Amino acid sequence: FKSLEFGSAGTRRYEIAERNTKAEGISYDGRVHDVTVTVSLDSSTGMLTPQVDYDGMGANPPTFVNRFTAGPHSSDSGDQHGVPPAGRGGHLSSTGAGAVVAFLAVAAMLVLTGTTLALVSRRR
Repeated sequence: FKSLEFGSAGTRRYEIAERNTKAEGISYDGRVHDVTVTVSLDSSTGMLTPQVDYDGMGANPPTFVNRFTAGPHSSDSGDQHGVPPAGRGGHLSSTGAGAVVAFLAVAAMLVLTGTTLALVSRRR
């Protein structure tokens, strides 16, 4: 979305939904979420302060979940639109965040092992 600007206190209500671009093989999340923005005026500073509530559940924005299903003409490297093939259960491919965490864990273990060996060597 583009930014919203409010010039006065008050409550505004919006609905947000995902735009279905009808891309081949994509099943879009059809849910519509209610957003309430309450803008308050701080009388001591004259500042307007917005508070956002999604679906009556607080300030955590909703997540839209889509599914990709490979069609008969797609390949392992992605379809004609460059969309990656589906993983197990039709979910989109992993972004690799798990690999980064694993790499950092291994790197931390190596540093800890190296430091321990250096300290043991100095004591002898």
